[in-house]
Formats: sequence, C-alpha cells, structure tokens
Amino acid sequence: MPALEDIIVWIEMDEVRLEEYKTEVSPDGKIVSCWIACEPGKPFRIGIVVPPGEVRSANYHFVGYLDGTKTHLKGSVMRKRSARLGRTFYFDGDRDNKHSITRPFFFGALELTDDDACLSNVDKRFGEIQLSIRTAERMFTVPNTKHKPSGLERANSAADYRVHERSKKGVTHCVKFGDAKPYHTPTVTNIGREKTLCTFVFHYRQMDTLIANDIAPRKRKADNTASESSKAETMSEILKLRNKLVELEGRLEETEPGGSAQAPRRVKTELRSAFAPGETSGLAAPVKAEPHRAFIPGEVIDLTDW
Repeated sequence: MPALEDIIVWIEMDEVRLEEYKTEVSPDGKIVSCWIACEPGKPFRIGIVVPPGEVRSANYHFVGYLDGTKTHLKGSVMRKRSARLGRTFYFDGDRDNKHSITRPFFFGALELTDDDACLSNVDKRFGEIQLSIRTAERMFTVPNTKHKPSGLERANSAADYRVHERSKKGVTHCVKFGDAKPYHTPTVTNIGREKTLCTFVFHYRQMDTLIANDIAPRKRKADNTASESSKAETMSEILKLRNKLVELEGRLEETEPGGSAQAPRRVKTELRSAFAPGETSGLAAPVKAEPHRAFIPGEVIDLTDW
C-alpha cells in the first residue's frame, strides 16, 4: 500500500503483513485502496507508522470503519511529541469507554437469510476495512463519567451478522468481535475540530474470490510445484556430491610420497563411489602391467610378437 502524507498503513494476520492487490489512489491523492485475502476465524490487526516529523506538527486521531460502521480503536489518539513517534503500532480491537470493555477483531462468515427485516443491512459495506487519518488542533483530557460496569454482558450478546440474500453482492464475510474483556480508563480525550488528512481502504475477500475475479494471480498448478520441488532436491544432491569430491581431492593432495601405498588407492576408490552409476569421476582406470621375463643368452627372440 502506498504511503499517503508519509503515513503507512497495512493489515496483518498471525503477525504477517497481508499481500495487497490492485492498489489504486484517488485523483486528489487523499484516498488509497487495495484488496487483501481474509481467512474466516482468523484475528487481524491494523499496522501503522507515522513519521516523527509529522507527529511533532499535529495531534492525530485515527478513526476506523469496519464494514461501514464507525469503530473506536484502542490507542486512537496521538498527541504532539508522542512517545510513539516514528514507531510501528497496531490497532487490534475496539474500545467502548461507556461500557468499559475492549474486543479483538477477527474475520467471520456472513449468514444469508430471506428475512426481509435484514434488508436494512444493505447499507452496510461488508468486506471493507477503512482507517481515516485526522488531525486536530486541540485535544484535552476529561474524567470518564460514562463508565457502566454492566457493559460486558451487553457486548457478549449475539450480534446480527445476517445479510439478505438479495443484497449479498458476492460478499460472504465480515468483521466480527471476539469476547469482550473489562477495560476501564479514568479519563477520556475530547477532540476539537478535526480535518481529514487521508484515508486507507482495504477490501477483503477470500483468496478464491480474488483469483476468480482476476484480482489476485492464479496459483501455480500442483505438477509445476512438484517439478520445482524435485528440481530443488536434485540440485541439493549435486551440491553434496561436489562437496564430497572436493573433500576427497583434498585428501589425495595431502597424501605424502612416503606414505602407505594403500592410502591413495583407497581414496581413489572412495572418490569413484561418490558418483552415481553411469557417471564418470574423471580419474583414469588403473593399467594392468604385463609380467617381466628375463633374457636367456643364446635365445632367439621372435620380433613379430612386438
């Protein structure tokens, strides 16, 4: 994802940044969007880096929209001269100061229904994660007077993740929230007039859907993968044989002339055994010597045998 205003944003699953496809930037350079692959049941987090110089010049407010619904992110405020300047930080859940709870994000499946009461969900932008980067001139801290300890029960109640089958539009997944945990802060931050600096939009679908719509490249066929694996194994064996050859040649060079006559012969034998049947090692085969016969005086030698 390209940086906007020198700010970088991305999505992670299992602490691994997701690959981004079909990245587009709006004509005014204020909105950037891309596609990512989601996996149902997997938690995710939003990563972000704001350059130190930018943090010193303005107060920042990060506003998330999950499937079109505004979400209050944990740690969504960054003041001037913040300790987080220039560092990577993450948003992995929402925070409800009113009910004193926090809940993690994860990808889930939508339930299709023919209940017309769910037609109102058509306005929800399922399949979309958005992070709006805003600046504010003033931020001030006030006591959290809206604390309600009963929020945990409300948050853990079943949410409506149903969508009418007529409004599906090819979207089968959504962002869900994990189990709520108690979270209380004695103070909250009030924010003055804001200005939207830039916006990052991530459209998420399963990988099969991205491939079918030519958004992500098709996977290589299984036989190609097997061929590449076999080639890698063959190259590994060749490397082992080459290393063995170097080792044995070194042992040949280290054999002294006065050493045992059996040592060079044994090393050469090992060298040949390092090659597969049908391969040649480059060593000459031993030449069998003819028996030497002494000359007897007066004997006639037949030169036709030579």
